[in-house]
Amino acid sequence: MAKIYFLAFLALLVFIAVSAQEEQDMGPALDINEEEYSWPCSTGGNALCSRYCRTRGGRFGSCTAAKKCLCFA
Repeated sequence: MAKIYFLAFLALLVFIAVSAQEEQDMGPALDINEEEYSWPCSTGGNALCSRYCRTRGGRFGSCTAAKKCLCFA
């Protein structure tokens, strides 16, 4: 019975270690997406750009001076 508990404990440790490693491999929080979009900025400004980027999986978005929406991962 002690072996089962020990193996379960080891499996839990491996799971935690793998999860922590995956979080570290995500990279910097502000990786700029190379795709640029112009319609959210010309239509609704920063608010629409940010909402558009969140729907595409980014954390937020911001409009540039050239009215391009940049999505940040």
